[in-house]
Amino acid sequence: MDAAERTRFLDHAALASLAFDVLTSVCVDGDLRTVWPLFDPDFRTALAGQWVRDNARDLRADGWDGDAVAAALADAEPDHPLWVHFERVHVRGFRTVLPDPRTWGIGEATRMVAPGLELLYLHSSAVDADVWQPGEQRWVYPIVMHLIDGEWRVRNLGSDQDPGS
Repeated sequence: MDAAERTRFLDHAALASLAFDVLTSVCVDGDLRTVWPLFDPDFRTALAGQWVRDNARDLRADGWDGDAVAAALADAEPDHPLWVHFERVHVRGFRTVLPDPRTWGIGEATRMVAPGLELLYLHSSAVDADVWQPGEQRWVYPIVMHLIDGEWRVRNLGSDQDPGS
């Protein structure tokens, strides 16, 4: 393996490892809080904002300020009494849409979305020798990764779009 190929392989391995760590913590362990700092700040803000919008009526009825709740939940180290509900909803959501973790595989190639943004595809690898057959349709789940200050963060799950654009 030449130097460029080795670098590409190691970079891909780091991305795939981070994605597996995040998804395993959430989907297998039911623990979003531990890996929450590994989510891009814009993605955390988007997830928190959507949860607040989805629960706005109940939050208002209980006297919560939606903007303050969203900001607190989006923090890398959230310490808000509603975190347990926020986490439960997202863990359940990820578990619902992702394949069985025992079958997870990540494609060997990434695709650059923009400078510092790479796209991975999580898929179910429980097929004949993990090789896609001609004409075979397979479920895939895009994961956008963002390089921030030399460290990769999860920028989006389930879409190949950059949520910050």
